[in-house]
Amino acid sequence: MIQTSFDNYMVVGDIAVVAVCLVMIILLMTSFVNRNRSYYIFINIIGMLMLVALVNISYHALLTKNDPAFYTLIYVQRILYHALLFNTFFLFTLYITVVSEMDHAKARKIAIFSNVLFFAIIGYDFTRSLIGTGFGIQEDGTVINKTNIYVIGYLIYVLFLMFLMRWARSYIYRRAMLGFYGTMLIAIVIRIAQLPLRQSSLTTMTFVFPVIAMMYIIHSNPYNLSTGTVNIQAIESYVADKYRRKIPFIFMSLQLLEFDAKGNELPEDIRTEVRRISTEYFKGCVVFQLGNGHLILMASKRKNPDYEQKIEAVISDFRKQYDRFQQPFKIVVGESDDEVSRINGYVGLIRSINSRLPENSIYRVESKDNERFNQADYVLNELTDIYNKHDPEDERVLVFCQPVFNLQTGRFDTAEALMRLDLEKTGIVFPDMFIPMAENNGFIHILT
Repeated sequence: MIQTSFDNYMVVGDIAVVAVCLVMIILLMTSFVNRNRSYYIFINIIGMLMLVALVNISYHALLTKNDPAFYTLIYVQRILYHALLFNTFFLFTLYITVVSEMDHAKARKIAIFSNVLFFAIIGYDFTRSLIGTGFGIQEDGTVINKTNIYVIGYLIYVLFLMFLMRWARSYIYRRAMLGFYGTMLIAIVIRIAQLPLRQSSLTTMTFVFPVIAMMYIIHSNPYNLSTGTVNIQAIESYVADKYRRKIPFIFMSLQLLEFDAKGNELPEDIRTEVRRISTEYFKGCVVFQLGNGHLILMASKRKNPDYEQKIEAVISDFRKQYDRFQQPFKIVVGESDDEVSRINGYVGLIRSINSRLPENSIYRVESKDNERFNQADYVLNELTDIYNKHDPEDERVLVFCQPVFNLQTGRFDTAEALMRLDLEKTGIVFPDMFIPMAENNGFIHILT
């Protein structure tokens, strides 16, 4: 038997890590909607920890065999174990820069520093093992580890991450910061407590604690369990993910006017029907709750190739339910459009269509609706820019003088100022389009 400082290792710790990570992955894959960049880094962290635990199990299994034939593999697995652990630290660094929405230049410098730290620690550990001054196995099977660079590197990386979070505190909500600090403190205490006990069974588990904090603080979904709907804030991440991955989707908006206007909760019988419809017809759909009486269903076309038949089935089902509930409604049905997805404008598109729909109507979005909305969004962005610049000489704002003929005097004795916008993508924009926008957004006094 090899005499090692890891004699007290118990495999149950790493098995627990694998089990916890699998549970988190199942929860994220089945219920999580906000699939942005931080989500994918988070998934990679969880997957990395599972791999770390499996490598650690294999590494300690080989240590107990006392077979020189496995010594080289033991060296390799030990380096791999440490490399994967420190790569998890590196992913933590990336994660913090992403969720804090740190400036790209600063985030890049931090990532480079973290990468250098990673290679320095692993390179130093590997070099000392090669020259016989670090980890090694003697001919009689005794394991020596003169300088445990891993423990030193662990503490350096933890301090670096805590400093990074403190540096990013202006970007991160204070209570969330305290949650991260608390879980990391517990991880450090457990890691240090193992040293006098000559233990390493819970080392990988200490990395799981801050991951659990991340999942609860940042990646928990704002579900309404009574309806199965998701808070409307999640719709931007859903659309952005589908747009980035080029996944087309359909959407169905239902506005129950009475409940949306009064802000009342949907009654239980209607909530039951919302849950049923959202699970019975479309695979992998998500229902977002825009207001108490306004729901938006979105579903991937790839998972629902027969989506046209399903849309008709849902509408037919709804008509039957309408006879039962007799609630005034507006339904808008459409398919994803690249430009609307790019600006993440489906909520605005649906609201603009609803504003001109009569009660108890079902409307299918056409390409002209998307074009009109995209043009309006572009004009509004230009108006916002004009307002922010406060430039009286802005070339986008044109003023024409139209002479006014006085019938009594028979002369042009005054003039009427007519304003137009001259925009790069649309050309001349007339007042009937941009004046209401300017009035609704408080820009009109700048233009006048």
